[in-house]
Amino acid sequence: MYSIQETARITGFSPYTLRYYERQQVLPPVARDSAGNRDYSQEDIHLLEIIRCLKNTGMPVNDIGKFIGLCQKGDGTLQQRLQVLLDHKRHVQQKIAQMEGELAHIEKKIRYYEKACQAGTEQFPQTGCYDAGRCACAGGCGGNQ
Repeated sequence: MYSIQETARITGFSPYTLRYYERQQVLPPVARDSAGNRDYSQEDIHLLEIIRCLKNTGMPVNDIGKFIGLCQKGDGTLQQRLQVLLDHKRHVQQKIAQMEGELAHIEKKIRYYEKACQAGTEQFPQTGCYDAGRCACAGGCGGNQ
């Protein structure tokens, strides 16, 4: 069994967040010791690892609570849990694709500013823009958008 401080250290959640998840029924009620302090089990730690994964990949807290609730209901919800995770996986894959596009844009801007720093100006000789096809404003915007 783990204290709230130990659980916070293991999971990376603050004690406040652990209490919040229990109050919001994201995490099932945690056992208490004779003094009334929370006593987290290894199963609680495993649930918190799932919660952290879903949270870090953008699942809303209410949806996480519903998923954990399905887990608590047993084998009759296996298909529902699978569907929740498949839907969430699609969402995560879409976000990754979007972020890869944003990263490509950042990389273009880095190349632009490396060239501008090397030249000491944003006013490049031929086009005035590192990537003329993407430059939306002349002068003050810094080139490609």
